[in-house]
Amino acid sequence: MERALEHEKDRRKEERFAAIVIVVILSNIIFMHDSPSEMLPISVVVLELPLLLFLAGRMGVDEVTQIFDRMLGGVRRQINGDKD
Repeated sequence: MERALEHEKDRRKEERFAAIVIVVILSNIIFMHDSPSEMLPISVVVLELPLLLFLAGRMGVDEVTQIFDRMLGGVRRQINGDKD
């Protein structure tokens, strides 16, 4: 019974995080559709990404942080010229 409750809590946290990400994406599309600069949307995403990652960690959505860690690891390897 306790496992089922924990599973349900995790599922709800993941659903909430997904809803937040969808709202963020839609608001970016709506508010930056007619942006005069191409750098503005990129700047906003760069500022939003750490906040979303922090939120994912707080909400217990580990998959998001793991994916981002893998992406950063690949970028680091490319910058350093390392090979797997």
